[in-house]
Amino acid sequence: MLRKIKSNAVFDVIHTDHRVIAIDDLYVGTTVTNDAENVIRALDRDLGLKGRRVIYHTNGRWDELIHEDGEFVCFAFIGKPTLEDALEIL
Repeated sequence: MLRKIKSNAVFDVIHTDHRVIAIDDLYVGTTVTNDAENVIRALDRDLGLKGRRVIYHTNGRWDELIHEDGEFVCFAFIGKPTLEDALEIL
């Protein structure tokens, strides 16, 4: 599934399932890292985050946006180069 959702950052949703949403930062304007609060709000509004983790691809690796009740909390290092590797350790 490929879906574009816009916050101040622009990114593609490249994977969704019942437990995880994976997004790819397109580096248009603000980055996902610098707009994490709005990215989480947009994902929660458009896809629903309850019970799902959010991982994002930036700078050649996958990391996680930790959230609670639709609000960004912090970043978590995953550091895996491929989506498959990142999903495997979640």
